[in-house]
Amino acid sequence: PLQRLVQRVQEIKPDFSLTQLKTMLDKQAPGGFFVIYPTYKTPDNSDDPQLNITRVTEGASLPAWLNLAIAIDGMPKPIADETTQRDEPNYNWQNVVGGNPGGGEHWTEVSGKIVWTPGTGFGPCLGDLRISRQTVSNYQAQ
Repeated sequence: PLQRLVQRVQEIKPDFSLTQLKTMLDKQAPGGFFVIYPTYKTPDNSDDPQLNITRVTEGASLPAWLNLAIAIDGMPKPIADETTQRDEPNYNWQNVVGGNPGGGEHWTEVSGKIVWTPGTGFGPCLGDLRISRQTVSNYQAQ
């Protein structure tokens, strides 16, 4: 993951290295959500950027242009369908309160989908991964 992050930062500062990233991260307290962003000295942003890393907390001092709203700009695409499985991983044990359970059959069916929506990394979301599952419990009584 660090090498991928270096690659993204190199889009801002081409000579940025893994050693520089590790040095920046070593100075930070563990945990939380961090933002790496450039600051420039010239109005047209043509000079060599100074990279900043900030832990985002309530009241954090961030540049006005840095909008932390999630910017998903791709189209959702299903990447996997989980086939319906019977009694895997859940087992449905018949439990009838206040009555006779009879001798009916009981089972579960579990299925799901995995959907990926890519982002460009602007704002600072690289994408959205959603996993949705459905469990159907079936009871039969006689």
